Amino acid sequence: MITKTHLIDEIRQVNSTVGTGWLQRFSSEQLRSYLDHLHVGLEPRSGRSVWVRRSACPAVVMFASED
Repeated sequence: MITKTHLIDEIRQVNSTVGTGWLQRFSSEQLRSYLDHLHVGLEPRSGRSVWVRRSACPAVVMFASED
């Protein structure tokens, strides 16, 4: 199993603007889903480049900062 730290490192390789501290707030499963989504976004647009939203995840979400 990939560690949370490894997932964060991989995410930051694709999206260097996201802060490590912010990513730490999410579970490993959420980070894996986000990383998968980023990888699909890197593919050339075609009929094979498809992102399927997991049924447990709503289409619109919001994250409120505790700050």
